[in-house]
Amino acid sequence: MRVAGPDAARVEGTATCSFGEGMTSRLFKWIGITACLWPALVSVPAMRITLDRGPAGEFRVRVRDGEETGGYAVLTRAGLGDGSWSFAGGADRWPDGGTEWTFEPAERSGFFRVRRSPRGEDIDPRRDSSYSRFAISLSLGPNGIDFIDPDYGVTVYTLSYDTFDHRGLASRASGRLCIPQGSGSFPLLSYQHGTMYKRSEAVACVDMLRAVRTYVEQTSSLSLNGDLYIFGYSQGGHATLALQRELETRHGDEFSLTASAPMAGPHDLSGVMADLMLGPQPSPDPGYSAYLLLGYNGVYRWFDDLSDVLVPPYDVTLPAVLDGEHTAAQVNAEMPDIPREIFRPEFIAEFDADPDHVFREALRANDTYREWVPAVTTRFYHCSGDTTVPKENSWTAYSNFFARGCRCISIEDPGPVTDHEAGALPCIEAALQWFETLRAR
Repeated sequence: MRVAGPDAARVEGTATCSFGEGMTSRLFKWIGITACLWPALVSVPAMRITLDRGPAGEFRVRVRDGEETGGYAVLTRAGLGDGSWSFAGGADRWPDGGTEWTFEPAERSGFFRVRRSPRGEDIDPRRDSSYSRFAISLSLGPNGIDFIDPDYGVTVYTLSYDTFDHRGLASRASGRLCIPQGSGSFPLLSYQHGTMYKRSEAVACVDMLRAVRTYVEQTSSLSLNGDLYIFGYSQGGHATLALQRELETRHGDEFSLTASAPMAGPHDLSGVMADLMLGPQPSPDPGYSAYLLLGYNGVYRWFDDLSDVLVPPYDVTLPAVLDGEHTAAQVNAEMPDIPREIFRPEFIAEFDADPDHVFREALRANDTYREWVPAVTTRFYHCSGDTTVPKENSWTAYSNFFARGCRCISIEDPGPVTDHEAGALPCIEAALQWFETLRAR
């Protein structure tokens, strides 16, 4: 559909969509969940779309398709042959659960499309395994976990479900669901791991929660008691705070969040992490910089050729190991100790000089503490000796929330470990013990 001029009238049409990614969590004594990602092809019903111009020249888009669930994205481009579609108002705005939007046109004329993706629907469960209470207890000790005494065995499922990816396309995602072998009413515990793009990781987590709730209600002898606890470590800490924001600001009438425990998350990407990734000092995890640059370029589309940003040989060697098949250690092995050495000098000079550089803007857009404050009890966990994701990330988020009047937050240091990986178990132990005290009330 094309709209031209200030007096352009209504246009009606249909829209279709394509494919994508996802994520979510787990544990015993709780009904728990975890997730991963994959692409698939999904079709959606025809939509009736109306477009008009407001008094200030803004576009107003309305959708009517008779569907009560799902998510929408509005995309634009200047002409049918003018490259790829871009999100109206920016990628971080979508998907949206409403059916009416206003946005400023980038050009005086152009084309637009509306995509609808089903969310948390078309659930495909697969039973993976089953563990008795004894088997669980036997496996925990050798793995250094002495703070869990399981009350039940668990049956483990993989749930596939519909969601929305970072391109605004319909996707199939999967998550792990652990159901206690018993009877009664249970809370839901969600453990996140993330992608560092807060919008898509939060959306996929919400849709996993929907899929779990539907599956348990329809097939299990257990019931959910309405309590929801969320936590995650490292990238999962980032995903947890992103999910909390999504639940509180967009899904408060659908889910009642009980408590949140973001653990050692890189919440201040544009500040603390930017200084660590692109500063002149060595980094304990140098591959982090390349991971974010290439990942965010897939969302924000700054450049087509890596050689425009990276110096040889990194423009060739890094994409080969950032393929989802190589470990973090293998990626780090391809990096110099000082991450900024992979970048062209002009890129670093522009980044250092411009507070609104496109990479810094993308990092800022994915800081998890901006433009909202928690309304639900939230406790940050972060080991003070962490050098990979420094504790200042959690303190920055905490301080910003507190300065804006939030008093339902706290922060705790579970131990002075100096290694990011070694901090995981102390944080998880402290968070679970805290959740148990809340359950006992």
